[in-house]
Amino acid sequence: MAWTLLLVACTEPPSEKDPVAESAEDSGTAEVILRPDPSWSTEEVEGELSRLLEWGLPWPSTVLNSMPTLMAGSDGNCPQMNGTNMESLMGCTSQAGWYYQGVSIYSEQGSGWVLMGDFYGVDPQGNRAVGGGMIGYQQQQQGNAAVDVAFFTGTWGYAPVGGWLGQTPSASLWIEQAEEGGQRQARIFGGYGIDGIYASFDQVTLRADVCGGAAQGSMSLRDPSGYWYQLIFDSECSGCAKLMWGEEDLGEVCPDLAGALERLGQ
Repeated sequence: MAWTLLLVACTEPPSEKDPVAESAEDSGTAEVILRPDPSWSTEEVEGELSRLLEWGLPWPSTVLNSMPTLMAGSDGNCPQMNGTNMESLMGCTSQAGWYYQGVSIYSEQGSGWVLMGDFYGVDPQGNRAVGGGMIGYQQQQQGNAAVDVAFFTGTWGYAPVGGWLGQTPSASLWIEQAEEGGQRQARIFGGYGIDGIYASFDQVTLRADVCGGAAQGSMSLRDPSGYWYQLIFDSECSGCAKLMWGEEDLGEVCPDLAGALERLGQ
């Protein structure tokens, strides 16, 4: 056996091919990963969507307005404050018993603002405050409408403030909304996760002049298996969506996106 191995090594130069690709070429077959069955029924998917949307969509002003609560334990030296910015690179414990570490930077830009954070705090009761990422808001004039433009990236939260912020959501989300003629219009793009539920929006729009404000576009919801359900909103202006699991049609669900938009800023 030893001589056989030696002869092969001497007579055949090392292969530069990918061994996995070479194995697939030799077998003439490709590995197929099958999608598992969905973990949830159509009714359960609708229930998870309702739970997600009842929390509401993350809105940056809610975080900004909660910053005084997150900084309630500051004594001026811990963390060091420069206007609205904080810094405690090595970490510190304030006289009030809060622990802070990290930095936050706030700036105003035109008709809006941006808050960047890479910090956390722990209050005397052990509740953890987290600010990691970048959030911001700006009002833009588009035609006759004043449009609120908001983005929310990263992970932000503190349980005692309650609501969706108390659940410490993670997101990469862009929202535009405006009121024109007494009708709210919105566009949602990106994704977020809250309370163990994860959703992604692919240019979902709600416009009063298109389908009377019923949702249009598509979104996805993450199954516990790691695969995603796709929701394709119909063209009949019902606000309901066809629920797809890969190529399988699971029926219809009707998420209350309009209700979630009504709760923006809460």
